[in-house]
Amino acid sequence: MIDKAVDIYTALKKFTEAKDLIRKHGKNRTGDQPYLNPQILIKQAEFERDSNNFREAADLYVQAGKHKEAIEIYGK
Repeated sequence: MIDKAVDIYTALKKFTEAKDLIRKHGKNRTGDQPYLNPQILIKQAEFERDSNNFREAADLYVQAGKHKEAIEIYGK
């Protein structure tokens, strides 16, 4: 159920709400800390890139572990 809500928030570009929901209700595999899916960060990074917010996009790619994409953006 949480996954579906996160998908809806992400589709609506409400990334803050999606992350808040995960932080509040999501758990990582060991159950101690919230698990933030890198796909949300990547979708947000793509949105920021398409909105010409290159620095924010690059930072989000780094957080998602997509260093190549971040380097390509930093090169712009």
